[in-house]
Amino acid sequence: MPDYDAAALAKLRAQDAEIAAVFDAHGYDFIEPPILEPADVFLEQSGEDIRRRIYAFNDASGQELCLRPELTIPACRMYLRGAGAGG
Repeated sequence: MPDYDAAALAKLRAQDAEIAAVFDAHGYDFIEPPILEPADVFLEQSGEDIRRRIYAFNDASGQELCLRPELTIPACRMYLRGAGAGG
């Protein structure tokens, strides 16, 4: 994975803006689900096998969190809670 200096990051942001404009022109909204998610959501869907492939840890309150391994569950959750469909 490359590191992005200021110039490279500016180029990426410009590309992101161009892509977002195309999606916006076709009625799509941009969403950005959280990077950290409760691990149980992914464990329930994929079983304990996924535990070997995710980075999981317990927060200060004891809740098990993980870096989101994919976007399907967070995107669906956001849509169902009203972030999609103009909600």
